[in-house]
Amino acid sequence: MSIEPRTRRRGLRVDPERFNAELTVRGLEGQHLARLAGVSEDAVSKMRRGLGVDRSTLLKVVAALEKVPTVNELTERLAGLEQAP
Repeated sequence: MSIEPRTRRRGLRVDPERFNAELTVRGLEGQHLARLAGVSEDAVSKMRRGLGVDRSTLLKVVAALEKVPTVNELTERLAGLEQAP
Protein backbone atom coordinates (compact mmCIF):
# COMPACT_ATOMS: atom_id res chain seq x y z
CA MET A 1 0.00 0.00 0.00
CA SER A 2 1.22 3.48 -0.81
CA ILE A 3 -0.17 6.58 0.84
CA GLU A 4 2.15 9.20 -0.77
CA PRO A 5 2.98 11.60 2.07
CA ARG A 6 3.16 15.33 1.45
CA THR A 7 5.72 17.31 3.44
CA ARG A 8 4.63 20.41 5.32
CA ARG A 9 6.15 22.50 8.07
CA ARG A 10 4.17 20.54 10.63
CA GLY A 11 5.03 17.00 9.66
CA LEU A 12 4.07 14.60 6.92
CA ARG A 13 0.52 14.58 5.62
CA VAL A 14 -1.45 11.97 3.75
CA ASP A 15 -4.49 12.42 1.56
CA PRO A 16 -7.34 12.11 4.08
CA GLU A 17 -9.82 10.64 1.58
CA ARG A 18 -7.41 7.92 0.55
CA PHE A 19 -6.37 7.23 4.14
CA ASN A 20 -9.98 6.90 5.28
CA ALA A 21 -10.68 4.63 2.32
CA GLU A 22 -7.81 2.37 3.43
CA LEU A 23 -9.38 2.13 6.89
CA THR A 24 -12.79 1.35 5.40
CA VAL A 25 -11.61 -1.46 3.11
CA ARG A 26 -9.94 -3.06 6.11
CA GLY A 27 -12.94 -2.63 8.39
CA LEU A 28 -10.87 -0.57 10.84
CA GLU A 29 -11.77 2.36 13.04
CA GLY A 30 -9.20 4.94 14.03
CA GLN A 31 -8.87 3.72 17.60
CA HIS A 32 -8.19 0.16 16.45
CA LEU A 33 -5.55 1.29 13.98
CA ALA A 34 -3.90 3.42 16.66
CA ARG A 35 -3.70 0.41 18.97
CA LEU A 36 -2.32 -1.86 16.21
CA ALA A 37 0.26 0.73 15.19
CA GLY A 38 1.28 1.68 18.72
CA VAL A 39 0.48 5.34 18.17
CA SER A 40 -1.97 7.71 19.80
CA GLU A 41 -5.57 8.01 18.67
CA ASP A 42 -4.85 11.71 18.21
CA ALA A 43 -2.16 10.90 15.63
CA VAL A 44 -4.56 8.75 13.62
CA SER A 45 -7.23 11.44 13.94
CA LYS A 46 -4.79 14.00 12.55
CA MET A 47 -4.04 11.74 9.59
CA ARG A 48 -7.76 11.24 8.95
CA ARG A 49 -8.13 15.03 8.75
CA GLY A 50 -5.07 15.56 6.53
CA LEU A 51 -2.93 17.12 9.26
CA GLY A 52 0.77 16.42 9.66
CA VAL A 53 2.37 13.73 11.80
CA ASP A 54 6.01 12.86 12.30
CA ARG A 55 7.78 10.36 10.08
CA SER A 56 8.02 7.60 12.68
CA THR A 57 4.27 7.78 13.33
CA LEU A 58 3.50 7.60 9.62
CA LEU A 59 5.77 4.58 9.18
CA LYS A 60 4.15 2.76 12.12
CA VAL A 61 0.66 3.41 10.77
CA VAL A 62 1.56 2.28 7.24
CA ALA A 63 3.19 -0.89 8.60
CA ALA A 64 0.08 -1.67 10.66
CA LEU A 65 -2.23 -1.09 7.68
CA GLU A 66 -0.15 -3.42 5.52
CA LYS A 67 -0.62 -6.22 8.07
CA VAL A 68 -4.44 -5.97 8.05
CA PRO A 69 -6.05 -7.63 5.03
CA THR A 70 -8.83 -5.88 3.17
CA VAL A 71 -12.37 -7.19 3.39
CA ASN A 72 -12.04 -8.47 -0.20
CA GLU A 73 -8.85 -10.35 0.67
CA LEU A 74 -10.57 -11.98 3.64
CA THR A 75 -13.55 -12.94 1.50
CA GLU A 76 -11.25 -14.57 -1.06
CA ARG A 77 -9.40 -16.48 1.67
CA LEU A 78 -12.65 -17.75 3.16
CA ALA A 79 -13.92 -18.81 -0.25
CA GLY A 80 -10.71 -20.76 -0.76
CA LEU A 81 -11.13 -22.50 2.59
CA GLU A 82 -14.72 -23.46 1.78
CA GLN A 83 -13.64 -25.02 -1.53
CA ALA A 84 -10.83 -27.08 0.04
CA PRO A 85 -11.61 -30.79 0.45
